[in-house]
Amino acid sequence: MVQPVDQAFPHLTEWVTTHGWIEIGYDDYSRSFVRALDIGGVVWEGQETYTSLDEALRAADTALGAWIQENFGAGKRRGDSAIYRPRNRAIYRPK
Repeated sequence: MVQPVDQAFPHLTEWVTTHGWIEIGYDDYSRSFVRALDIGGVVWEGQETYTSLDEALRAADTALGAWIQENFGAGKRRGDSAIYRPRNRAIYRPK
């Protein structure tokens, strides 16, 4: 059974509705296939290739879940605080 995107990728949904946007595909500026950005720039870059679009979106969802947790804590969104100041502006690359 196919899941709705919001259920299949909850962290991507949170990201694009409250924090920033994602880019999918290749461009002249990055070698990654999928990227997550906010007003400050790139916060996560995926691998150069994936076996499927689903795999790329799952990787982004997992990474953004960790990034959101690290920078905003559990259950917090950017709009929950008066000033948006993520603790870590480095690009998140899971180990």
